[in-house]
Amino acid sequence: MPIVIPNGVDPQRFAGDERRPDDLPGGLVVGYAGKLADRIDVEFCLEVVEGVGDASFVFVGPIMDPGVRRLARRTNVRLLGDRSPDRLPAYVRHFDVAWIPHHVGEGETGGDPIKLYEYWAAGRQVVSTAIDGSDAWRKQAWIVADAPEAITVLRGLLSGELAPKPVAVATERTWASISARLVDLLVGEPGCEDAVRRVADT
Repeated sequence: MPIVIPNGVDPQRFAGDERRPDDLPGGLVVGYAGKLADRIDVEFCLEVVEGVGDASFVFVGPIMDPGVRRLARRTNVRLLGDRSPDRLPAYVRHFDVAWIPHHVGEGETGGDPIKLYEYWAAGRQVVSTAIDGSDAWRKQAWIVADAPEAITVLRGLLSGELAPKPVAVATERTWASISARLVDLLVGEPGCEDAVRRVADT
């Protein structure tokens, strides 16, 4: 019987107090950290960016889909490109709000984005489109149905008019807990001794 091992995060990596990266714009920042592929809903983003013109929208990650470059035509959008895993937490910690502006429907990949847990580990408020799995996040994230709702929520969070939701990473969504569970699942399986040792050493 298949067992799904979920995504997670190392919370300590995102809990520091490093200084603001020099290439982050000043003022309010709505940020995205991840690969900029066809899952990014460019039309949705363009509408939201126009509706929240007093904030900068920063995308940190490699550009995998050329269509995403259309966003850079807006004066309040920055496509910063890829950053090393060691540098990424500093960017996320200095987002005022983090978001997941992904397409909903065809082409979704299961609704368990690692970036969600990274955002929470950094203490960020999260605004997301209603992708697969998002119903389970509603206590800790703002799930929006369309661009007008996203604009309203982002404006409210950035101005302080909306009270923040409590954010935290559940213990079972830390990599330490997930690797321990994987070891437990592997123990006793024929020929798994080497795999168990490798997981335990990470």
